[in-house]
Amino acid sequence: MQALPDEGRLALFAHVVSLGVNAVQRVGTSRRALAHAGVLADLVDLDMRRYWTATASSYLARVTKALIAQAVAEGVSPEAAGQLTSLDKGSMAAKAEELLSGTGWLPPVLRRSGAAPA
Repeated sequence: MQALPDEGRLALFAHVVSLGVNAVQRVGTSRRALAHAGVLADLVDLDMRRYWTATASSYLARVTKALIAQAVAEGVSPEAAGQLTSLDKGSMAAKAEELLSGTGWLPPVLRRSGAAPA
């Protein structure tokens, strides 16, 4: 391992650590494990806004209309969210994707502790 350059050692270390981290939220996941994952995310400055964007296919079409409206209210404005309420869900998700583009909005599950919605 000493023969590896620093970048290679860091990559190997990151891989080994990743094998022991599971922060997937589902029934039976302990709050303690999720809290530890949150601490780790803070330590490595994990910002999911660098890697993920709310789109119709990644999130918006998979949640309720109320959650779509909440996302737009947080990421854009309550007024913009109010303009979506009369749309059917598919149209609402598509319009929300357009409105949220470039805002950096994340659903709560992807936010770091203490992070603002957008």
